This record gives sequence, C-alpha cells and structure tokens, in this order.
Amino acid sequence: MKKILTLLCSCFTAAMLIATSAEAKVWRVDNNTGTPGDFTTATAAVTSSSVASGDTLYFNGSATDYGSATLTKKLVMIGPGYFLNENPETQVVTQTARLSNIVLNPGSQGSEVMGFEGVSCDIRTSNIVMRRNKDCYAYIGYYISTGVSNVFVSQNYIYAVYVGSSCTNVFITNNYIFSSGISSSTTAVIHVAQNVINGPGITTYNSFVYNNIMNSGSVSGTGNSYNNNLCNGTQFAAGNGNVQNVTMTNVFVGTGSTDGKWKLKAGSPALGAGINGEECGMFGGNEPYILSGLPPIPAIWSFSQPSIVPASGTLQIRIKANAHN
Repeated sequence: MKKILTLLCSCFTAAMLIATSAEAKVWRVDNNTGTPGDFTTATAAVTSSSVASGDTLYFNGSATDYGSATLTKKLVMIGPGYFLNENPETQVVTQTARLSNIVLNPGSQGSEVMGFEGVSCDIRTSNIVMRRNKDCYAYIGYYISTGVSNVFVSQNYIYAVYVGSSCTNVFITNNYIFSSGISSSTTAVIHVAQNVINGPGITTYNSFVYNNIMNSGSVSGTGNSYNNNLCNGTQFAAGNGNVQNVTMTNVFVGTGSTDGKWKLKAGSPALGAGINGEECGMFGGNEPYILSGLPPIPAIWSFSQPSIVPASGTLQIRIKANAHN
C-alpha cells in the first residue's frame, strides 16, 4: 500500500506540474525500493542528456539521501517539504527528501531549489532562488572571486547564509535563521528582511536590514540601514522604527509545530510594526513563510480506501489535496 500510495502521490504531482508548463518536462527522482523513478540520485538526474534546461525534477520523500549535484543548466528541483507530521494538511507521505550539496554554476541561471532537508547550496551564478528548505546552508558567491546578483534566499528554516565579495541584490527574506546566522563580505550589498533571527546574529555592510525580529544574537558591521526591527536587547539602535528590549514571550505564540510557534500572538508588538505597517518576522510581508516548506504545487494530504471490497463491488478511494502558493 505504501508503494502504491507513493506512486500515486508522485503521479498526481507530476501531472499537475506538466499541466502548468506545456514545454518543460517533469522528471521523478526516487530511490525508494519498489518505486523506481526516472532517476535515483541527484547527480544522475541533473547530468542526464535527456533532462533539458527548464525541466523540473520532483524528488520523492526517502530515508536515503539523494547525494550531491552540480548544475550547469536551468532546473527546478522540488522536494516534498519538512515537518510534514507536525502541521495539518501537508503530505500524506511524511518522509522528507534530503540533498547533501548543490553547486549552481554558470549556465544554471533561473534555477530554483525548494522543499528539501539538509541541503547546502553553493551559488556561483546569478538569478537563483533557494526557498522552503530546512536545516540548510546558503553560500552566495562565497567560493568565487566575482560577485553574483539577484539571488533570493526565502522562506527557509535555515542554519546560515554566507555572502561573498561584490554580490548585489541578494535578498534574505522570511526565514527562520539559527545556528550560524548571516555573514557578508564588506563589498556585498544585501537585503535582510522579515526574518526571525535566533542567534548568533548578523554581520553586514552597506546593506538594508528591516522588519526582522531578533530573538537572540548580535548585530555588527558598518554603513547599514536598520529600520523597524524588534530585538530582545539593544542590538538595533533606537530610532528608525526599531524597538529594543522586547520581551519575546509577548511576541510569538510559542506553541504548536516547530515552525508554527514563530507566528505572532494576539497583541504582539510585532503586529503592524513594519515599515509599511505590515507585521515583522517571517510570516509578514508579501511572501510570508509557508509552514512545512510546502512547494507551490498541489499535494495529496489524505488518502483512504475500504479494507474489504466485495468480489462484485467497486473500490472507492477518497483523496484530499490542497494547492499551495
């Protein structure tokens, strides 16, 4: 039954993806026993001559890591999300998909990586989107001598972001950031907005930092613009809409799923505290954080069938699915 259900979910998702793109092809990557996909590893998928620039790779949840890969063509890589057994109406199969390391080289401009657990993205070209991943790292222009631009790191439950020299138009938004925080080069210009930062802090230069909630950690760097941030101490200077010494138990709901507990509670000082009156933190702004990192495609979250069917009867299957933004 589990194998049948996994295949059913995969086929449904693939069908919906194909419907949204008449030209690009959808490929299934699955290393589960008994449910073979078009490929079983990330490397095999991205290096295949059959997979063209602009195609989509859908990775099924699995207990086995899909490994590493280097992209030299535009691809959309989609996993099922995370915390799938904690939030309602996520995926009927709650296994996550793990990737080790993805290198995005020149030629992969326009690529997106979303819905994975444990992935480290080494971004070496411009126009890249990394979103809705868990326990991940982003290295933006960090291992090259020339800067990149138009990179979006959004809606992740992320360990750390490192930004290299001369990078511009880097947007780090609507994330829950913990473990190692954000660190950028003195010549990088980035936007840090709508995040919940839970230590150790951020180091930026000549950049724009706004609408964040700093639950713990420090702020350092020079030439930055700090606006409408809330902090538990005095990390952000008073003025320009910044609010110091906030009692964080008054800010967040503090209960529920691992990521849902960072929603704002009724009466939170972060409500309406943003630059344009929006709420601060990861659930505010134009692109709020999505629970469980669910990718923006339809997903089956409920599947049922009778345990016994008469010989002359009809097998009735009930499927419930949601579309996600």
